[in-house]
Amino acid sequence: ENLQKERRQMTANVAHELRTPLTNIRGYLEAIKDEILPPDKKNISMLYDQTLHLTNLVDDLRILSMVETESLSLELEKGDLGKLIESSVQDFYPRSKISGVKILLDIQNKESMKKILFDRTRMKQIIGNLLENALSYSSKGDEIKIISKKMVNGQYEIKIIDEGLGIPENDLGKIFDEFFRVDKSRSRQTGGAGLGLAIVKKLIIAHKGTVTVESKINQGTTFTINLPLEA
Repeated sequence: ENLQKERRQMTANVAHELRTPLTNIRGYLEAIKDEILPPDKKNISMLYDQTLHLTNLVDDLRILSMVETESLSLELEKGDLGKLIESSVQDFYPRSKISGVKILLDIQNKESMKKILFDRTRMKQIIGNLLENALSYSSKGDEIKIISKKMVNGQYEIKIIDEGLGIPENDLGKIFDEFFRVDKSRSRQTGGAGLGLAIVKKLIIAHKGTVTVESKINQGTTFTINLPLEA
């Protein structure tokens, strides 16, 4: 009964998330067709943004489905995870500069990072999703810290620490659930569908690792990833 309830809820959530951009696209196209709106650069750009949002949503759903059915093939190989983290941070520098949020990087035990088996594309997606989440809930003057180091238990730890809004204690247990939003109105405004953290957890598990979260309201949030150093 619980499984059927979850499936019905999942179907309803998927339908709701797909309907929003599709309704917007249809509305704009009908207005252009009826010559209420001109097919100018501004309106075409709006249509493109909605289509891109729809594409990203479908891609996220596809990844979740592939992980859950164990049909997602990871290309695991030893690489320089430190450089990958640095590259991911650089991708966010323009946005962080505009928003006035500093991103600080502290990578320790760099040689140990070369012993970690990981899929480059998926690991970049993991770091990107966590940075996206941190930036979305940070304000001007805040700092985001990424600290990585070797642990004594044969694990390598990556912490992403922000000084943002924080997560209510009652919501911490649901933060990795599909379509869950701490602040529904804010998340919709920023275009999130509540899938980013669910993808992070499933991809980390696929890497034989773990991810946990600690947070306090108005004191920030810390996501901690632990990955095995050897296969």
